[in-house]
Amino acid sequence: MVTTSFGKTLTTKKRRLQSPLKAIFFVFLPLLLLCPEILVASPNADLLPEKNTYSKSMALQIESSESLDDAWFFLVNTGVSRPVYSSSIQKKIDAEKEFRQGQSNTAGVFDLPGIYHRTPLPVLAGIVLNAELEHVAHNWRENSSYAIHTYTIAPSLLFFQNSDQRTGWMIRGDMGFTRILQIQQVDNTFHKDPSDAYSVLGALGYGWKAGNIGSLLLFTSYAHTQSPEHQINSLAFNMGFLL
Repeated sequence: MVTTSFGKTLTTKKRRLQSPLKAIFFVFLPLLLLCPEILVASPNADLLPEKNTYSKSMALQIESSESLDDAWFFLVNTGVSRPVYSSSIQKKIDAEKEFRQGQSNTAGVFDLPGIYHRTPLPVLAGIVLNAELEHVAHNWRENSSYAIHTYTIAPSLLFFQNSDQRTGWMIRGDMGFTRILQIQQVDNTFHKDPSDAYSVLGALGYGWKAGNIGSLLLFTSYAHTQSPEHQINSLAFNMGFLL
């Protein structure tokens, strides 16, 4: 009787122990199957910011690459000007006009092109090759002509009211070296009379956003060219693009 009761007692205790174990097993088994990562140590929380840091670094790289794309700009423009010459050139112009019976009161102006770079200030800095071409006189029958060309290479500054968009009011300033060429043509022979000078140019205008290609610019410029022998003052009206 003792043995039997003791055996029954042990059996009862085993059943009592097995019941909570079965409950724990059946509760946690689905969790283990559905969420096996709980068997492994949870990811270090410090690793999550690393993903954010990586994403931020990628965004910064993309932004920096975009800023590099917008770091260089090209200015191309054309216009018409009215040069006024000193007496040293004007006397020759009058003689050529009388001889060839031709005249031109306007000249063509070109930037070929201007190359600018972004600076820490709201100003673009660069260098410009500018040409002003006036065909003063021409006699088609005798195949003779007289022209005055000026070619200027100059450091240039370009300021915009809205520097990020390159729009709004704009101011431009150039100062550089100029080559003045007086070109005479007789039959098929050209005679060139060059002289060196310096030039100062100032411009005021306005810029509009032109889609994704850049900005459309309309501006008025005034240039003063001075050499030991000659002087040229030129007022020009320009239209161009900053790409």
